[in-house]
Amino acid sequence: MEIQWSLVIFAAFICWGAGTYVAAVAFRGLLGASERIMRPAFVLSAVAVVVGAVASMTHLGHLDRIFGVLSNPASGIFVEGLSSAVLVVVAAAYLVAAGRKASSGVLRALAVVGVVPALVVVFAVGSSYLMVARPAWDVPALPIASVTAALSMGAVTVLAIDAFTARGARDAAGEERAASRMGVATLALIGIQAVAVAAYAASVATAPYQEASRSAARMLAGDMAPLFWLAVVVLGVAVPFAATLAQRRGLALAASGEAVARSRAAVTLGVAALCMVVAVIAFRVIMFSLGSSIIDFEFTL
Repeated sequence: MEIQWSLVIFAAFICWGAGTYVAAVAFRGLLGASERIMRPAFVLSAVAVVVGAVASMTHLGHLDRIFGVLSNPASGIFVEGLSSAVLVVVAAAYLVAAGRKASSGVLRALAVVGVVPALVVVFAVGSSYLMVARPAWDVPALPIASVTAALSMGAVTVLAIDAFTARGARDAAGEERAASRMGVATLALIGIQAVAVAAYAASVATAPYQEASRSAARMLAGDMAPLFWLAVVVLGVAVPFAATLAQRRGLALAASGEAVARSRAAVTLGVAALCMVVAVIAFRVIMFSLGSSIIDFEFTL
């Protein structure tokens, strides 16, 4: 199938923005991350979602088509558009409330509300491609991989934000403990993402109506193999995993007085986050390339 670049960019940036939002809220609420990560994380989240939404609109082409899609609540595009818009509005509301020194309870409530549309949109980005006519898409591993990619990419991004903004922290020891917990959670999410990618490959290999154009062999050892192994596996899993390990090493060195180690870890994490965006783009390119349809046997002689 021809690659739909607008939808590829849409998926990558939506997953990046929504995943960053969820990771920031989870790290703050569950792992004790500093409040200082929230504003930059929400700004990046809103910008990434808007970029993705604009890319999606270019796929539709004419303005009347956009209104046509949004008038059909049953469509996957409607769900993606609505949840993306709600996420941006909630993130903007949080930033305004934070700027006006709202209470911690109000800020916490706003942040939690945005988690729902964030998770909905990343699941919809994968589930909207579940089509019986395209066996390499019609697998549960596809929406799962969309969610795990968003969460792992968001975790690495928030970890980078935390490292970049750590200088001058009031409770350095407490924040280092929180950063350590965040690193462990990020490693776990990257591991889950690796399992999801493997599950997608296995699903393609066992999908019905096997044919060379949509086979797992094409992805693992054929013309799509360099993109799969170098971009999806190396850039999407190995690099962020190594960067997160470097973050933990940087924390240990920072505790002994080598603050420059943490700064280097911050840069490494930032690069790793960008690598993961490239990996999501590569995964979508592979997905579209494997998206050939089956023959409609009902109408053949």
